[in-house]
Amino acid sequence: FGQYGLVKTAAATTSPHPAGAITTDFVKGKWISSIDDDDTGREYFIINMLSMGTTTEAVIESNSGIFHQNTDILTASWKTIQSIWSPAARHFDVKELKDNAATCTVKDGGLSVRFELEKKKKTDYVKLSKNVLSLVTQFIPLGTFASKLSDAIFSYVQEKQTATTYQTVLMFNMKALTDNVLSCVYTISELRTGNSKEKEILIERKQCLFYRCPDDYQYFYHSSDNGSRDSYKALYHKLQSESSDDVDLNFPLAYMNYYGVGTKRSLPYSLGKMQTLANKTGSNRARYWLASVCYNLSLDENHYPVRTIRKQFRNMSDDRIAEMSSNGCPYVYGLKGDILSCSDKNGRQAVVLYEKGASEGDPYCLYQLGMAYLTGQLVTRDPEKAYSYFAESASKGYPDAYTQLAGCYKNGIGVDRDYSQYINKLYEAISHSSISAIKELSDACFLGTGVQYDFEQAIRVKEIYHSVKDDIWKGVLRQYGYNTENLL
Repeated sequence: FGQYGLVKTAAATTSPHPAGAITTDFVKGKWISSIDDDDTGREYFIINMLSMGTTTEAVIESNSGIFHQNTDILTASWKTIQSIWSPAARHFDVKELKDNAATCTVKDGGLSVRFELEKKKKTDYVKLSKNVLSLVTQFIPLGTFASKLSDAIFSYVQEKQTATTYQTVLMFNMKALTDNVLSCVYTISELRTGNSKEKEILIERKQCLFYRCPDDYQYFYHSSDNGSRDSYKALYHKLQSESSDDVDLNFPLAYMNYYGVGTKRSLPYSLGKMQTLANKTGSNRARYWLASVCYNLSLDENHYPVRTIRKQFRNMSDDRIAEMSSNGCPYVYGLKGDILSCSDKNGRQAVVLYEKGASEGDPYCLYQLGMAYLTGQLVTRDPEKAYSYFAESASKGYPDAYTQLAGCYKNGIGVDRDYSQYINKLYEAISHSSISAIKELSDACFLGTGVQYDFEQAIRVKEIYHSVKDDIWKGVLRQYGYNTENLL
C-alpha cells in the first residue's frame, strides 16, 4: 500500500464497541460531523459539549464548515440562512453564533440540542413605502392633494404592515452508536413570528454521524490548490510534444483535457484526440471511453438543448460500440447493458447482456451482475449470487468488486458477517486502486468497525482519500507507463 503512504492498521475481529448510555459525562468533549464538504473535507459541524454541573451545554465552534464553506452541501438552507443573517455578505458572520450555547436535553436515551439563532427583521417595508411615495410627490405637481394622498397610502400601509421576525433554528437529535460515535438527525428550519402567530418552516433534514475527537482538534481541511498547477501545465505541454512520436499518449492527453487538468477544458479537442487514437491504433481503451462519454453527452439536455447535437453524440457512441462488437470485445456487453438498464422496460434485456459478457469472463459484466442481484432493481434480489459475482469479478482484478465484497462481509450479504475479512477486502481494493475503498476505510477507522477505533488514523486516511481523488488522472498516466512520481 506504499503508493498511498498507507500502513495497515491492526484488525479487530469483534463487532464495534457497544454504545454507552447517553449521560453528561458520556457526551462531554468535542464531536465532528461526518457530513463535510466533498472538495475540502471540512466538517460541517464541530460541536463542543461542555459540562455545567449536572447539565450539558453545546457550542457550535466557529471553525465549523457552516461558517467557512459557500458550497451546495445544504443549498436550500444556505440561501435561506444567508438571506436572514447577512444578505450583503458572502459568508456568515461568525459572531452571530459565537458562544451561543444551547442546553442539551437527555430524553428516552437520546440527546436533543436546539440552537435558536439571533432574530432578524426583513427589509423595513413601511420606511421603504414612505420614501418611494415622497419621491413620487416630487414629480407629480398636485400640491396638497398629492401630499394628502401620500399620507393616506402611508397610513394604510403602516396599519396593515405586521412586524415579522425571522429566526434560524438548528435542531440535533442524537443517539449513541458506540462509545465514540453518535447517530444524528438534524434539521434546519426558519421560525417566523408575526401578528401574534408563530410558524416553523422546515428547510432541510439530514442524517449524519458525529465522531468523538481530541479536545485540541481544530478542523480538517484539504486544498486541491497545492501549488502544483504549474507542474500540471508543464506535464500537459510535455505530453503534447511527445504524442506526435507516441500516438498512445493521446489517451492521457485527451483525458487531462477533458477534466481540465493542466489546461483549459475543451470537449472537441479531447474527443478528437480519443478518436484519433481509436482510428489509428484500434485502441479498445479509447473506444470504451468514447462510447460511454458520448452516450452520457447525448443525454445532457441542459448543456446541449439542440436535439441534433445530442443525436450526433449518440451516433458517435453507437459507432464505437459497433467497432468493439465486431472485434469480439466482451466489455461491449457491459456498455450495452448499461444503456438498456437506464430504462425499466429493458431491465431484463440488460441482465441478459451482462450475463453474456460474464460468460466470456469480462470483469465489468460480472460486477454489474453482482450489483443487479445486490440491489434487486433489474432482477429478484439474491445476496448469495451477488457475493458470488463480486468474488469472480474481484478475482479478475476489478477494483470496485473488492469494495463490494468488503461490504458483503461487513453487512453479512451472501456470506457470514466477518469484520476482519471486511478490512482485508478493503485493503485489497485499495491495492487495486479503488478510491471508494479509501473513503470506506476512513469511515471504518472513525467507527471502529473491523479495526481498533483510531481517530488519528482516520484523519490520515481521509487526507489520503482527498489527495488520491485529486490526482486520479495520474493513475491513467501510470497505466501507460508514464512516470509521474517526480512531476509534482
